[in-house]
Amino acid sequence: MVVGLLVAGCFAPPPPMFGDGETVPEEASRVPLPVRPGPDGTWALNAPAAGLLGQGRTLVRRDGTENEGWRLALPAEFTLTSHQPGAAHSALVRGDRVVLVGGKDGRRGPSAIAGLDPERGLLTWRHTLPPSSQVFLFENSFEVLTAVCRPGSCRLTGWNAWSGERQWTRAMSGAVRVVDACPANELATADGRHGDGCGSYLVTPDRVGTVDPDDGRVHWQAGLRPPDGTVDRIIKANDRVIMATAPAKGSCRATILASGVTSGDGDRGWRYSFVWDQPQAPRDARTGCRWDALFP
Repeated sequence: MVVGLLVAGCFAPPPPMFGDGETVPEEASRVPLPVRPGPDGTWALNAPAAGLLGQGRTLVRRDGTENEGWRLALPAEFTLTSHQPGAAHSALVRGDRVVLVGGKDGRRGPSAIAGLDPERGLLTWRHTLPPSSQVFLFENSFEVLTAVCRPGSCRLTGWNAWSGERQWTRAMSGAVRVVDACPANELATADGRHGDGCGSYLVTPDRVGTVDPDDGRVHWQAGLRPPDGTVDRIIKANDRVIMATAPAKGSCRATILASGVTSGDGDRGWRYSFVWDQPQAPRDARTGCRWDALFP
């Protein structure tokens, strides 16, 4: 009987599918945008899980089944224009917690951090940052790390993102840099950024370590020595840490080094050196090399 029905064509044809080259889409509904997007058609802050949408000086929370909507006019210092969490004029978001990173004209880097109460749509605390500050979000937690690094030292501070209280401060002497493991071209996501592998690392000429968000202690990675050159980026891939240097001035040679994995399978890691030359990329003013500073 089933075979007979199939042969007789008694079943209705499948509905039209978009993308089949024949179907013309029809508008089913239209809702006004609560926030006008930026010049590239996207928003600097788009966190659907928190119901938040922000661009320029406007930040809104859309009405939801459990959320009451609101609209907030941000101070000029906290205008939202950057897609890179931690940069000036950006936002750090995880769950229902939000920290805004401010910037000022004529100043490179962040100028202040401020906490947002997402229930009331109010800025609840603010801290001015010293010049040359960097702002990071700890991996797998929502404590904020600020760092001020100058030749010969780094001053690290941990902040409670909800209350704005200073948790600890630690001074590191020597040639120390803080490198974000979240790629520079990483866009803000539903939880602010991809949580896995997006922590920050302390890098010295001899060691690489992570900072404990609870007390600021440094946990140095055993057996992991940075390659010669300036470590430009760090990527955490599962239980392996991968470091890449910027191209050297003159030779444009770069090194990528991967640590051994920690799962006990005997992998000791690897190292690869190459000439970093990308014909499609502009020449870097400092090194003279053609390379994409955002993405290899």
